[in-house]
Amino acid sequence: MKFFIPILLVFSFLSSFISFNALALCITTETANLRSSKDTSSEENITWVVPKHMPLRPIRKEGEFWVVSDVDGDTHWVHESVVTKSYTCAVIKAKKANLRTGPGTNYKPVPFLNSVEQYATFIYVSQKDKWAQLKDDVGNIYWVYRPLIYVY
Repeated sequence: MKFFIPILLVFSFLSSFISFNALALCITTETANLRSSKDTSSEENITWVVPKHMPLRPIRKEGEFWVVSDVDGDTHWVHESVVTKSYTCAVIKAKKANLRTGPGTNYKPVPFLNSVEQYATFIYVSQKDKWAQLKDDVGNIYWVYRPLIYVY
């Protein structure tokens, strides 16, 4: 019985950590305004206009707004109507990333899109070794070296 309580506390802590990480947010609209405050009446507080599928790390929720952290570690406010937690997103964090047809440098580059620039966004599908499988809105699949992307 003495061991049961510490195990229960560890399990409770881990389950809350896991469920919080499951709250990773993705932008659902073509673009979304990230702001320095909840005030939507002013364009002066727009800190970054981000594209669809930008991943954001939730910090806290206040009413209809999330306080979030972005790929660069900056903090913003975003309205709940433009984000989802139903799938995972990824963004290129390197200046440039090569896209491959499979998980490794022995696979050919994607013929119609050899590389993408920093801040290109995708839906995150899976990972194999050090390679991430990504998808765009029309269903094209790409593989990119995992350290080159940010996924929360």
